[in-house]
Amino acid sequence: MDRAARPQGRPVRRGTAAGSLLANVSRFEARHAEALMLHEKEALETFEDVENALVSYGREKTR
Repeated sequence: MDRAARPQGRPVRRGTAAGSLLANVSRFEARHAEALMLHEKEALETFEDVENALVSYGREKTR
């Protein structure tokens, strides 16, 4: 969570409800970022497979 987005005032202490909520948000954001990277990796691998198949098809057609 961006510090600018957190309300100003008393600092958030570990063990408090607010601290637990912020920790949960941080964990969720980390899992979301990991899932997004995995999805992007899989999409790029799929595009690579399609590109390789098209190249192979083009080579076969020119023979």
